[in-house]
Amino acid sequence: MIVPKAVAGLVPLAALAAAQGQNPVINPELSRQQIWEGLLPHMPAQGAAVHFWEPGWIYESCKHEAEIRGLNPNDIEVFNVHYGDCGEPWIMCRHRAVTSPTRDEMIDIFGRLPVNTRQYIRHVNVFPDLGNGAAGLFHNFNIMFGNGYMDLYVLIHETSHALDFGARTDIGSPFSETSAWQNAYFSDSASPTPYGQTSWVEGYAEIGPLGFYDKHVPGGLGNIQPNKHQIQNQLNTFTGYLNWVLDFGGTCGSRLPNTEPVPMSNSFRVNMVNKPDVSFKSNVTVMDLPETPRIATTKKELA
Repeated sequence: MIVPKAVAGLVPLAALAAAQGQNPVINPELSRQQIWEGLLPHMPAQGAAVHFWEPGWIYESCKHEAEIRGLNPNDIEVFNVHYGDCGEPWIMCRHRAVTSPTRDEMIDIFGRLPVNTRQYIRHVNVFPDLGNGAAGLFHNFNIMFGNGYMDLYVLIHETSHALDFGARTDIGSPFSETSAWQNAYFSDSASPTPYGQTSWVEGYAEIGPLGFYDKHVPGGLGNIQPNKHQIQNQLNTFTGYLNWVLDFGGTCGSRLPNTEPVPMSNSFRVNMVNKPDVSFKSNVTVMDLPETPRIATTKKELA
C-alpha cells in the first residue's frame, strides 16, 4: 500500500492501489512459510561485529518513527552492525519490548541478503507494533518490522520495494510502473499472491521472495509450484533486470547516506563529544536516490 508522505497512518487499500490487471492467483497458492523455510538454508549467514551507540543518542529516522507510534526513544537500542562484506556498518534500532526478532536474529537475517541487495537499505528498525495492522513498512529506503514479522519472506518483500524504487532508476522508479514490468505481468496468466493483485508495487514486491527462491534454491520454484510457468515472465523480469544485485559474493560498492544522530530526549542535554559519527570512512559510492512514499504491508495479507 502506498501512503502519501504527509500521512503517518494507513488508508484503505482501494483508495491508493494503482490500476493493475487482475490475473488470477496462481494455484496452488504458496505460503509465506514455504518460501522462507526453503530459502533459509541457501542464504548464508554473514559474520558481524556489533557496536552500541553512546547512551542518549538515536538516529533521526528511528526517533521519528518511534514518536509517531507513541513510543519512548529511550526504550530503543541503537547499534552499528559491521558485516564482513562491507567496509561500512548498517545502523539499526530495536525497541527493547520486541521479543521477535532478538537483536542477534535481526542481525543474522538481514545479513543473509546478498550485499548488493542489502546496500539499497539505509536502516533497519523493529518496533513492538507498527500500528494500523501493519507487519512491515518501507519508507525512504528504511525498512521496518513489527514484533514477530521479520522473517525472510517479509524481509525480502520490504527490500524488494527498495529495489523497485532504487535499483533501476535508469529505466524508471518505481520499476513496477514501467512497461518493462507491466508487459511481463500481462504476458503471464497468474498473479503471485492475492496481495500481489492489489497494486503494481505490491505485485513486484510479492514476486521478490519467489524470485529469490527461484534463483537461489536448487531446482527453483518448480520444486514447490507446479504451475510456475504461469508467472515465469514476472520471475524472469525480476531476476533479469536486477541481475548481479541478487548474486551472493563480493563487497558493497555503494551505500545510502545515514540519517543524522539526534538526542533521544527532547528535554535533556547530551554530551556532544559523544555524538556518533555516521559518515562513511571507505571509498563506497554514496547513492543519491529520491524520496519514496510510505508503503505498508498489512498483517492480514500475510496470514
